[in-house]
Amino acid sequence: MFLDEVQEIPEWSKVVNSLRVTFDLDIYVTGSNSKVFAGEYLTYLAGRYIAIDVYPLSFFELGTFIKHNDDETLYRDYLTSTFPSAVTETYKDIKRMIVDDLYHCIFERDIILRGKIRNEESFLKVARFVYCNIGSAISVKRIRDTLNSEGRDISIDAIENYLTLMCNAYCLYQCRRYDIKDKEVLKTNGKYYTVDFGLRERLVPNIHTDSGHILENFVFLELIKSGYKVFIGKVGRDKEIDFIAIKGEQKMYIQVCESIVTPQVRERETNPFLQLHDNHPRYLVTLDKIIYQFEQCTHLNVFAFIRQLNNVTESQKL
Repeated sequence: MFLDEVQEIPEWSKVVNSLRVTFDLDIYVTGSNSKVFAGEYLTYLAGRYIAIDVYPLSFFELGTFIKHNDDETLYRDYLTSTFPSAVTETYKDIKRMIVDDLYHCIFERDIILRGKIRNEESFLKVARFVYCNIGSAISVKRIRDTLNSEGRDISIDAIENYLTLMCNAYCLYQCRRYDIKDKEVLKTNGKYYTVDFGLRERLVPNIHTDSGHILENFVFLELIKSGYKVFIGKVGRDKEIDFIAIKGEQKMYIQVCESIVTPQVRERETNPFLQLHDNHPRYLVTLDKIIYQFEQCTHLNVFAFIRQLNNVTESQKL
């Protein structure tokens, strides 16, 4: 039995548990809000279920739908949308309508309506601020101070609620900071990344000039789609590594930069690796086609890194 959008069923976990004990069934439940699959909702199913996170298409899954001769062209399509319904549509106007519909379903139904948001304008101000600043360290105080300076009176509690609702609706992911030395997750100055660039474009149009943070967001998405838990790495007093990616016993450190053709940028991007004192793999990932050699890390073109991440050989790509 398949139950889609189970959040529409009142006390759904009781219903599913009743079906489970009454009939000889495999039951598959899907929903579009993480709150539905937490806390009291699962009391009746504790120890009897397996949870599977489902994401929009990965880079190489996208390649099974859109055939291109090069990675760069496929990457540009990735930045349009990775939702299957939009990807498989060949007409641009209809594709745009599909992304608009997804936006309305997620933001107006799953967040504003179900989250009982009364001040829709304030919520959208916060959403646009976060989506404009993907890949940048963001605090609730910074959001409040910025909006207050624009004449928008908004509380810390309201902003925290808006961020939680967007993360619960799977349209936004928070990447927390991790202190490598003290081995603890920090509560402050995390970063946020969008689940889909088409949704981001719908909220804040004409922002593709922010290509460095877009590339960082792309790598973050590919990491979590490959099953990694991802954190920002704090090293030393004032240095960071873009990502610490962990899956089981595997761990790797990743710096993401659009290009390292200048010596100053190469030094800036490789220096944080010098603060590490373990033997886990270290990667500097860029869009450059020229590969540089470093003692402290391995430099890879981003598409070679994604192939390595997915165990895809050069002959198998696309």
